[in-house]
Amino acid sequence: MFDGFLDALGGEDAWQDWLDAAAPLSGDGCGQAARLAGRNRSDLLSCAPVTREGDDGYSVRIETRFDTGDTLIPGTGHRPARATATAVLRPRCVPAPGDGTGDEAGDESGEGEEGEEDAEEIALVCDGEDLTISTQDEDDVDVRPSDLFSVVLVE
Repeated sequence: MFDGFLDALGGEDAWQDWLDAAAPLSGDGCGQAARLAGRNRSDLLSCAPVTREGDDGYSVRIETRFDTGDTLIPGTGHRPARATATAVLRPRCVPAPGDGTGDEAGDESGEGEEGEEDAEEIALVCDGEDLTISTQDEDDVDVRPSDLFSVVLVE
């Protein structure tokens, strides 16, 4: 999702679809779920893309590679644990009031006081905080995925 957002920064307003989570999820969410399960000594049994309340995400089922050990509940000891979870990606940001893009300073020629071209900027409000992203160099954007999106467990 974040890579798609970064790729869209050079376009007119394509980044807004990514920010609104209107663009389809990209990347390997199930592969990442398998990697995370493996780091927790578990295996991914199933993974499927889902949509909940307009937000895209994944529903996964995992099983531990270790057993529960001795338990107080008869018949449940020494078995691997299984769990299911559904998480979605929710945008944390909205465009700032105004157009949110374009030259923020400078004259009509698009040049600043010292004759340099002003950088295009995207002005956002993320969880009540102002955030400005320069689109001048998409390879050097100083923003993290967690600044723009949150992962929310819904089931």
